[in-house]
Amino acid sequence: GDGTYENKTKPTQIGNFNDWAQVVAGFNNSFAIKKDGTLYAWGKNDYGQLGDRTFKSKTRPILIFNDARIQSLKSCYKKQ
Repeated sequence: GDGTYENKTKPTQIGNFNDWAQVVAGFNNSFAIKKDGTLYAWGKNDYGQLGDRTFKSKTRPILIFNDARIQSLKSCYKKQ
């Protein structure tokens, strides 16, 4: 979410926002809810896994869903 493709070993600022309520990390992508209930995503998107109707990976958080009813997230990874 910092605009690069570099792996990080320490916590790093996610975008320019400072009002995240929850952040979850998957294998190659991440999702977050802001305090206002909006859903953001970033990372690898070669199968459309970010849910933005594209197959383009994102290096910064992008708005996926603008609905204040989202309260929590869960992420998982299944090895093929």
